[in-house]
Amino acid sequence: MSQTVLILMSIATGVFFAAWPLRMNQSGLPGAAALFTYACVSIVAAVAAILVSPGAWMALRGRALGIGLQAGVLNVIGVLMFTAMLAGASRRDAPRQILVVVITQVTLNGLWAAYQAGSMEPRMAAGFVTALATVWLMR
Repeated sequence: MSQTVLILMSIATGVFFAAWPLRMNQSGLPGAAALFTYACVSIVAAVAAILVSPGAWMALRGRALGIGLQAGVLNVIGVLMFTAMLAGASRRDAPRQILVVVITQVTLNGLWAAYQAGSMEPRMAAGFVTALATVWLMR
């Protein structure tokens, strides 16, 4: 894919990832019920995707399947915690809590990118310190 397509897809993903938790918070569902509705929609989408992409079904084996299952477990733990946080936050506080989640996620991904690159530029280090300060100030 071209860089332009990747950037546009990233922006669209950000829009949807910003919208769904706010909408879920507005539903008033408790954490377990929110997870259940999320999972129902996800399984329907996953089954549809497997049906239209037969090669994907064949890829589900070996090391790739093991790593995918590990990622799924990490996702479930994160979504359980996230939906519990959304259920416990008021409509006024939910966006702030979501910001803390996003800033934490972005910071950890940035640290991983720096680790993969083998170095961290001073500008990047300052960004991480600023991100941590932002999370602390959002309390």
